[in-house]
Amino acid sequence: MSTETEIDKLTQEIENKLKFYEYRQSLKKEYEYTKRMEKLKQKIDLLKSKNETILQNIEKSMNKISNLKKHISTLESEMENKKKKLENIDDTSDFIGLNIYNKSDTLWNVQLYKLPIKNENDDDDRTFSFDIAHVGNNIELKNIYPENCIDTDQIMSEINATADDKKILKLIVLIRSELIRKYS
Repeated sequence: MSTETEIDKLTQEIENKLKFYEYRQSLKKEYEYTKRMEKLKQKIDLLKSKNETILQNIEKSMNKISNLKKHISTLESEMENKKKKLENIDDTSDFIGLNIYNKSDTLWNVQLYKLPIKNENDDDDRTFSFDIAHVGNNIELKNIYPENCIDTDQIMSEINATADDKKILKLIVLIRSELIRKYS
């Protein structure tokens, strides 16, 4: 074999090895690229999964917000109805001429006005007021205005003075009746 042939053969072998090396490098790059692509695909899948969970949570939150808005609307409607009822009660108490103010847990101030009584002087105040107090287990009348407008002993003798709500209401009705009887 001649030197030239050997050189050609060696050159061919070197070229083949270079091609093989380049091919191997190309495969290595492809493999690394494929690995990176797989990792990216996994990350994308993970993000898609998280995104779906987030979207579901957003949907649930929107439903909760919608339900809360409905509940708030219902509560506002109920509050408006209660407000109207309270206004009607205020109108009713004004119509019957009765106001009861809670001064404490054991003391109420009662005002009676618009009573169907004769009024000799139009400048006179037609409002009568008194306090009802819980003293122990009994109720007592205090601070009657105008003074001596009713006989408290007589009225208190008509009811058992034990403290309960029915007795207090009965006492108010008795005093109102006595005022109308006395001043009519």
